[in-house]
Amino acid sequence: DDYPVSIEVDSPLRLSDVFRIHRDHYEGTVFDLTKGIAAGPFGDPDRYDIEIGPNLTRGEAFAGNFERSISLFRSSYTYVAQARPSTDSKREALIWFGPHAADTSIYLPVHVAIREIPEALRVGSLFAFNAKSLFWWMSMVGNHVHKYYRFAIEDIRSLQSNIETELLQA
Repeated sequence: DDYPVSIEVDSPLRLSDVFRIHRDHYEGTVFDLTKGIAAGPFGDPDRYDIEIGPNLTRGEAFAGNFERSISLFRSSYTYVAQARPSTDSKREALIWFGPHAADTSIYLPVHVAIREIPEALRVGSLFAFNAKSLFWWMSMVGNHVHKYYRFAIEDIRSLQSNIETELLQA
């Protein structure tokens, strides 16, 4: 009846595993949002809110629903906090920051002891495009990828892996 307090794991959790979890749309499970008619011809995992109007009653709207994925298209940002042992207190902790939705963004290391946030992570608004804002560039990537998700996401995953592997080793 009781759940165990802990279980033995097969291997330690790596940062790249946490990044992957944040990017999940339940691929490979019965809840896979890249499959089925709602994913369209290109496997788009995004699901949009229902608008009740002349062609859809409140009862009809709430009679069905979709799973909410971990990676969500309307995210402003995502992050992973990393505490790490160090003799230098300024290097002990990082925030791996991903502007916009996790599935099409890159996680960037930001030291918690920095005195000034880089401009590309600090400027911008959700309501007006700003070419200096990394959020808007990641948003554009996501917008283009989701139009042809099944074909484009593997290229994005490859780029994410290459860039983040390099950043993790720095």
